[in-house]
Amino acid sequence: MKKILFIAHTASMGGGAEKVLGVLIKELSQRYLVDLIERVEDSVLPFKIPNGNVRHLPSLSFTDRKCQELGNNVFCNRIWRILLSVWIFVLPRSVHRHFIKGSYDYEVSFNYLYCSSLVGNSPNRNSKKVMWIHGAIVDLLLPINAINSIRGKLKHWAERMMQKDAFSKSDVIVAISQRTHDSIADFCPEVKSKIVDVYNGYDLLNIDRFARTFEYPNSRLFRLVSLGRVTYAKNVILQVEAVECLRKKGIDVELLIIGDGDQIDYIQSVSKHNPHIKLLGFKPNPYPYVLASDALIITSLSEGFPTIAVEAMALGKPVISTPVAGTNELIDAQTGVLVDWSVESVAAGIEKMMTTKWDSRLIASSVSKYSKEAWAENVSNLLESL
Repeated sequence: MKKILFIAHTASMGGGAEKVLGVLIKELSQRYLVDLIERVEDSVLPFKIPNGNVRHLPSLSFTDRKCQELGNNVFCNRIWRILLSVWIFVLPRSVHRHFIKGSYDYEVSFNYLYCSSLVGNSPNRNSKKVMWIHGAIVDLLLPINAINSIRGKLKHWAERMMQKDAFSKSDVIVAISQRTHDSIADFCPEVKSKIVDVYNGYDLLNIDRFARTFEYPNSRLFRLVSLGRVTYAKNVILQVEAVECLRKKGIDVELLIIGDGDQIDYIQSVSKHNPHIKLLGFKPNPYPYVLASDALIITSLSEGFPTIAVEAMALGKPVISTPVAGTNELIDAQTGVLVDWSVESVAAGIEKMMTTKWDSRLIASSVSKYSKEAWAENVSNLLESL
């Protein structure tokens, strides 16, 4: 069997990209021997080895949370993460040799920047280099003069140079949405011919099965569910503000926020006076909450291809979303509502969602083409064509 190496930023933080990676590795392991190494290992949802054809190599570094669980020094761990980033930037081939032994037929970076640099500079000359870009790289398109600090300018310059170098050494660049494709082409026009669009696949049958493992109580109110890491990029505060805007108009809406992150305390503080906003924390199985809700809400500043949108739609739920990557492929008048990043727009979108009759069977059928089986076949065909 041929061998594949995946270098991922992480496979253990419980996010959408990690779910997609887990499904992909499980499917490909039926045809290939697969190794996975994480640049940063966490403990929110540890990667599970699906079978004997998959190995989880020792990670390059750990989050503070994982470090504490291991009983290691957190301060030293933070210093190591900084040094590792510098080491990858300056001598990526040396890092690859130190942490990764053996040769591979294919090497895949399941993210950009540092993961891409490690794959692009692999000492395995005969391996095919695949850059799997899981989101629009709009941050790299930002002009350097738009950044205020000298430190920020240097970091931005270094990241742009690192990614351009990695792209130049790739055999193929996988984009998971049209916006991802366009951002790569805009950033590095000379690699346009290498870009291939491969939309993510999902375990749709398991999503339905997991959604029915327990029944979450219904609500007398219109219920929105929000899933994902509670971070600045996910912009959960906008959901809270929109719900508050409606409340002032006499419209009560229930909002379930499922997830954890560095903004959770802030969200808790600004929403504690509203009993209809419920922070439920991270849930390994969020699907029963989705099934018990009327709609999913996404207010992210950016996404690659919103995994949770596909999962919610597979359960027949419409989606309210900001226009992040992937939404033009997923959301139309029959499957959801697109809004902008203002409180008024999101509040209006919620009202429209509440007053529209949605066909759950039509919504579910609209994402049936994203099956994991068809996806794995497409990916395998792509690899074999290199």
